[in-house]
Amino acid sequence: MMNKIYVVGGGPGNIDYIIPIAMKKIKEADIVVGGKRILDSIDIKGKEIFIIKNNLNDVIEFIKKNYIDKKLVVILSGDPGFYGMLEYLKRYFGKEMLDVIPGISSIQYLFSKIGESWNDSFFCSLHGRDVDIVDIVKKNRKVGVLMDNKMKPEIVAQILLDAGIKEKTIYLGQDLSYENEKIIVGTVIDISKITSDGLSAMVIIDGV
Repeated sequence: MMNKIYVVGGGPGNIDYIIPIAMKKIKEADIVVGGKRILDSIDIKGKEIFIIKNNLNDVIEFIKKNYIDKKLVVILSGDPGFYGMLEYLKRYFGKEMLDVIPGISSIQYLFSKIGESWNDSFFCSLHGRDVDIVDIVKKNRKVGVLMDNKMKPEIVAQILLDAGIKEKTIYLGQDLSYENEKIIVGTVIDISKITSDGLSAMVIIDGV
């Protein structure tokens, strides 16, 4: 019987937020594929590793060469199916070859930390995507946003201000689940004045 490729969610960052079955599959694996930051946070002694960088073609070729004979786990930050690599992996292996184990996304984590439900929210990612954030925020009472090093929170806030959007409360989460976690609450004007660094997530809600 051919091995499945396990695609597991690594949660928002801290190992405490990786669900037990994901940890079990990582422990059983011969090979673990993932980003350096997440691999540094888990015990992978004695395992072969392959680091995901800007090398997606190499990642696919490596998986193709190894998954048939060895137990292989791809660990992805957050949840694999929430703006993760799941769709990309499906192009090459098909969903029948993938066994997906969910994880806690940084957005889900942030909603929990601010005590807000997220079932009535609109979600988007600005990471390498062309998204009309103004239109989304205008049309939705509650929006969860993933950002990267280019579309930073202060840039997003300034885009909203330039469009005349001020009557919103923004919850900005940085380094979520880590010891240096920071959650900032402010108006659109407040967030436009900060200086941020690294990956972050934010929740934008009607009212101030």
